Amino acid sequence: MRFLSAVFSIILLAIIACVGSFFYLKHQYHTPNLQNKADYIMVERGDTMRTTLNMLVQKQWLDKNFAFALPYILKYSPEPIILKAGEYEIPAYSTPKNIIDILQSGKTITHKITIPEGTTTAMALDILSLNNVLTGDITLKPLEGELDPNTYIFSRGTHRDDIIKQMMNAAQKNLDKAWDMRPDNFILKNKQELLILASIVEKETGIASERPLVASVFLNRLQKNMRLQSDPTIIYGITQGKMMLNRPIYRSDIIRTTPYNTYTVDGLPPQPICNPGIDALMAVVKPAKTDYIFFVADGTGGHAFAATLFEHNDNVLKWRAIEKSL
Repeated sequence: MRFLSAVFSIILLAIIACVGSFFYLKHQYHTPNLQNKADYIMVERGDTMRTTLNMLVQKQWLDKNFAFALPYILKYSPEPIILKAGEYEIPAYSTPKNIIDILQSGKTITHKITIPEGTTTAMALDILSLNNVLTGDITLKPLEGELDPNTYIFSRGTHRDDIIKQMMNAAQKNLDKAWDMRPDNFILKNKQELLILASIVEKETGIASERPLVASVFLNRLQKNMRLQSDPTIIYGITQGKMMLNRPIYRSDIIRTTPYNTYTVDGLPPQPICNPGIDALMAVVKPAKTDYIFFVADGTGGHAFAATLFEHNDNVLKWRAIEKSL
């Protein structure tokens, strides 16, 4: 009898211990952590539950002993617990349950990178290279004009080549869309010529409402077999899009012949001088209907347009007077 009594006592104590442990662990599972600042955790593809919990212990989001027991508790969850790879934000005072819910939600932190309109390909690749959230060496070699300048959303660990592929696909779609909307009497022969002229329009003005006007000037000049005489093409001939010029254009630059200098060569340059956005492309296929063949800065950040040399010279004099007063 004493033996049975002892066995019964042991069993009873074991049951009490198990029940006590269950309620303790349940309490811990719903108890907020004392961390008073949000933190970030990166779950790599292939990480196990144990690996992730150990990381949370190191970051002091979980007690070591509780983390050891947690996988056994989660085994009995009504729904399977599957942690999804990605970067997650853990809010301050999160409970273990909150943390597990976050890590299996798949709602990873997203980052963004912006390539401004008119950025050259060399400069765009530099922006991607300097971003420390992206990973991997750039192996793709997009040409000038083959990237869509835009804002791109991505998760930590995304390969730089993947962003470049997105940019190239978007740029091709933009070019196809614009080309399909060209007028029947369009003077440009192919998509590449459209891309080249759009890149010049993009570099000439940052004002959206002016793009169709600038496009009309260059299309009118091409129609009249006049040289485009675009300053940004001079700059590209000097820098090849790898750097800013950071100085005025000299007279020697204007008369210097490069394949891109539209003051000295006829027609379009051999390739784009930057990556134009969709608005610049659309401005070329849907230009303003004008007889303008000149434009010059007007001192407000925009330009004064003219149909005759007389009008243009007058606008130039006004601009030079503004320059002297600055």
